[in-house]
Amino acid sequence: MKFRVVWVDDSKDWVESIKDEIHDHFKKLFNLDLLCFEDVDSARETFEHKYVDLILVDCNLGNISGDSFILELRKSRIFSQIVFYSEDRKNLNKLKAGDFFLRKVHRDDLRDAVKEIASSADELYRNPAFMRGILLSEIIDLENLMEDLIARAFKGRAKFFREMIIDNYDAGFTFDAKLRFVSRLIKLTKEKDEIKDKLSDLEFTDTKFRKKVLKKRNILAHASLRYDRGTGRTVLISSELIDFSPTWFHTTREDIHEFKQKIKGLRELNIAGA
Repeated sequence: MKFRVVWVDDSKDWVESIKDEIHDHFKKLFNLDLLCFEDVDSARETFEHKYVDLILVDCNLGNISGDSFILELRKSRIFSQIVFYSEDRKNLNKLKAGDFFLRKVHRDDLRDAVKEIASSADELYRNPAFMRGILLSEIIDLENLMEDLIARAFKGRAKFFREMIIDNYDAGFTFDAKLRFVSRLIKLTKEKDEIKDKLSDLEFTDTKFRKKVLKKRNILAHASLRYDRGTGRTVLISSELIDFSPTWFHTTREDIHEFKQKIKGLRELNIAGA
């Protein structure tokens, strides 16, 4: 199973000196994809195209502080686990408590922190109840992005539309209906020559969305948890006869992240005046 780590620290020599040790914490448990960057600008592109399981961030990054970068990530709806570290413990107070997936440590304790995370991740990523919860929360976040895109299409009446339709359970504005609405916005916008090519580059199709997100979301929503006496573990059972392996969960997470980026791209293109 793949585990992707992004490490941002401009102290190249120090990173190189312990990189192998960090890698060793994961190699028996995961297929580690460790991406190291000396600056934030280089790291940003990774978050646009790939899902990241763990982020290691130094406090001092030159043109931007580590804590500011973390706040930027959260505002961009990136909820990966983060370890924020510094040689000066006073710097750790720059980020307030309250982020469940944020850990603050002295730089000397980074090795131990990563080792603990690797060990707990191995257990959690093989726990279907945990992974199901993570994926469903990611899908909810994707749905929220779609709702925001749709509401913007109503411009001055966006607030009214959100209150009367999106937030009104009785209105029956289902996930599927939201997808059809977004597809309709794309169709209406394809006639605009100035963004036609950019729309094509995004490759957002309702067929792929249904296969990679909606279908898997329905599978997860209707699957049930059962105790397997043979293994002594809790397993996830679906009428679709899905093998809920760590690889299936990881691939699904990648698919969700892919469409999050597509929705963000549609919003940046200002489709249908959104």
